[in-house]
Amino acid sequence: MNKIKLEVMKKEFPFLIKLEKDWDFNYCDNIKIKKIDHELLQARADNCEIIGSMVDISEGTTYCLFDEGQKLIDKVKPDYLHKSNYAYEDDINVKGESIIETIFRCGLPGIKTNYIVKIEYGYDCVNHYSTDNFKITIFKSAKNINLVNELVKETKKFENQVRAEANF
Repeated sequence: MNKIKLEVMKKEFPFLIKLEKDWDFNYCDNIKIKKIDHELLQARADNCEIIGSMVDISEGTTYCLFDEGQKLIDKVKPDYLHKSNYAYEDDINVKGESIIETIFRCGLPGIKTNYIVKIEYGYDCVNHYSTDNFKITIFKSAKNINLVNELVKETKKFENQVRAEANF
């Protein structure tokens, strides 16, 4: 990634400096900016690990929520899949949560989420050598999207489902 663009992005979004402590930006392919929309709120983080004598792969997507002061609120708990090529080792599959579930868990509407950062990570393999890489997408809240309203809609949907099941 272009170093000048990275420095400009850090000035505009200071939380990137905080992310830099966990992610080596020398391996960052790109940073994009998009608006938060309803589909994004339904997205889930995921982490897939495959290990064995000839392979050790970890790839996935993580989401971080930042408030209007660009302070980290929390990370979305990922769906986790662990596969092993070793004998007698069982696969592990754990369900995480969606972004809207994380916002609910964090106590919205008390917290105003202004930024959701998506980090897609994995490996590039060239000539039998692999290098870490990742891409960042910064989702910024749009004026027409109210996360509190989205959460209320989601809550009402589940309330109606529970009532329907309870009143059979």
